[in-house]
Amino acid sequence: MRDLINLGDLGDPAAPEANPALIDCRDWEHPRTLSHGELDRQVDACARALVARGLARGDRVAILSLNRAELLIAYFAIMRSGFVAIPTNIKFPHETVAFVLSDAEVRFVFCDTVGRALLPERMPVVDFDSTGSDGFAGFLDPGPFETIHPQPGEAAMVLYTSGSTGRPKGVPLSHDGQLWAVRSRLGAGGHDRHRILVAAPLFHMNALGIAKVAIAAGATIVLLPQFNARHYVEAIGRFKVTSLSSVPTMLALALREHAALARTDLSSVEIVRTGSAPITQSLIDEIKRAFPQAKLAIGYGTTESGPIAFGARAGLTKPDLAIGWPLPGVGATMAAHTPLLAAPMTCLSAAARIFIQVRSRACWSATTTLCRPVSYPCRMKSRARSRSPLWCSEPAQYSARMRSSVLPSTMPRRISIRAA
Repeated sequence: MRDLINLGDLGDPAAPEANPALIDCRDWEHPRTLSHGELDRQVDACARALVARGLARGDRVAILSLNRAELLIAYFAIMRSGFVAIPTNIKFPHETVAFVLSDAEVRFVFCDTVGRALLPERMPVVDFDSTGSDGFAGFLDPGPFETIHPQPGEAAMVLYTSGSTGRPKGVPLSHDGQLWAVRSRLGAGGHDRHRILVAAPLFHMNALGIAKVAIAAGATIVLLPQFNARHYVEAIGRFKVTSLSSVPTMLALALREHAALARTDLSSVEIVRTGSAPITQSLIDEIKRAFPQAKLAIGYGTTESGPIAFGARAGLTKPDLAIGWPLPGVGATMAAHTPLLAAPMTCLSAAARIFIQVRSRACWSATTTLCRPVSYPCRMKSRARSRSPLWCSEPAQYSARMRSSVLPSTMPRRISIRAA
């Protein structure tokens, strides 16, 4: 893999340009395929157009849209041209969207029809669905573009998260930190043959992380506009998907589509990836029955630290319901500063109140230990054979000390894991 310098420029020039990068299933009956070469040229054209708009280095550009090719093109172009991408949750209410746009000081917005309905008036926009002067096709400026070289620690994007417990907080993520995450997930390579199904929203780290790794690996993304259980199942056979990305609820709903499952060839699936939410042993057993030849990969992490901080370790067996070991490049310590390196997290006693601090190279500041409260309960076995569910909560005093919704690089956060 070539030396990556900008999160918006992940493609390998040595890879065959004609290989498919993206199968956009927004029109289910007539999916659109973009090769890696075509995708890269469109990102260049979008980057050129953004610079021509007179935006300054570091200006924030938001995206409000369902999943589609144009969203990914705009996302990569924003970062490639030295601006900061703000993928925004289109399920937020109007007032929360307005807060995010104001808090992030957004100067420009890419949107679709759904996202446009959430925008305040007089916001400069490019509408993916418009055929007029504010449309995406007319916005593009075809031609070569020289990728911006970010400064160390320069922000590539800001994701707003933890909105379920109050106003969402912006998490600034740097080019170098997130490139570390991409490299660590690529590992030894050999991913270019994969077709990866993505149906989770691209305003969330789960899908965004998978999409970046897929492009860097030269793989193919099969992209659904949003999760639809029947289409999710049917896409596996239709596009010979080899890798599933998901959250557990998506898999649970897909496995209820008995008629679709019965008529679909699922034998192409080699990997089932899930995370970001709780999972039960019964669902794990269902997944294994549906995809008996596939490896099940359950990863856990946070927006700030990876996104994947815990997982399996080569040569060791991880119990199904364990979150696993800290991955290479990730440090995790308990409140007593006992390193969590030798034992899996399943060996923690569920009887005690536990504080965990997580540090990774993807953190906003290399000297900051921070993690947002994990939004999923994680049921973990311990040596004491306890099966109490554990979950994470944010210390109340943290939010009281916040002056800005954007995480400062000097303020640490802790994960508090408590036994039920």
